[in-house]
Amino acid sequence: MSLQRDKQGSLTRQPLRFDLKQHVDGNHSFMFMAETAPLSSDPAFLLLPVDQQQRYELGWQHRGDNHEEALQLTQLDSLENVTGLRARASTNLPAGFSLEGRAGWRQYSNLTSGLIVGGMRDYAGFTLGWAVDGRNLLALESEYNMLSAQDGGALGKVFTNSLTYSYRLFSGERDWLVKTGVSNTSSSAETVLPTILLPLVPPGLAATPAFFVPESYTQFSLALAFGDNAEQNYQRGWRSFWDIGLTQDAQTGLGYDYRIGILGRVLGRDRLRFFISGDEGAQGNGEKTQLLNADYRLFY
Repeated sequence: MSLQRDKQGSLTRQPLRFDLKQHVDGNHSFMFMAETAPLSSDPAFLLLPVDQQQRYELGWQHRGDNHEEALQLTQLDSLENVTGLRARASTNLPAGFSLEGRAGWRQYSNLTSGLIVGGMRDYAGFTLGWAVDGRNLLALESEYNMLSAQDGGALGKVFTNSLTYSYRLFSGERDWLVKTGVSNTSSSAETVLPTILLPLVPPGLAATPAFFVPESYTQFSLALAFGDNAEQNYQRGWRSFWDIGLTQDAQTGLGYDYRIGILGRVLGRDRLRFFISGDEGAQGNGEKTQLLNADYRLFY
């Protein structure tokens, strides 16, 4: 269960979320998620025809010795009721390589604040990872998105590619990690805005699909992280973790991103976690973001 305050640009969401994962046997499990989120915004930048939205997910997961597959049915209730589907599969390959493929149809999108309220996306992508050794890691990621309004009207296309290099400074449970990378996003927008999205555009701003589609950009990043493994595994004690980085791109210039938190057990086989994250200039859409999170997880 989690409670958040999620601010992106002028839009603020305050989602309350409940997740359940039930193992059927050693390899199969079912998943359920329900979320409700009140919405608010500065009307000079984004108008809100609705004051809240709900999301639901029902899924199945299979985990083998060196591979994993998942399939999820999704439901979004915002401007429209949108039912979608997404799938993911990953496998470990010889020589330290790993491969993940993913695809989604009619899925929630947070690429811009306008898309959060009134848009959706169809996407396909993959991530190819290479653990060169215990300290050096490379990851190549590519994803293609087709953006649309929640009634199906086309908005544009976004194609993103990134290459990331990570180096673990010290081995052990509390890892220090240096990360650097480059990413490129190429986008194109349609010329006519679907009618359903007109109520979101404030007076004085151009009512075109470009209001909802992120701009093209190339970005370089450098970051230092601590406690990288804390969130991936069950912890007996309280642990801190953080990630602080700088970015540079032609659209927004010098930017930054951060994530700072703490987690630990309260009663036994559980986990309480708090963190704050955000960025300015680290997203291609140029929108400043900040996320405050508190969540509790019970292992049973």
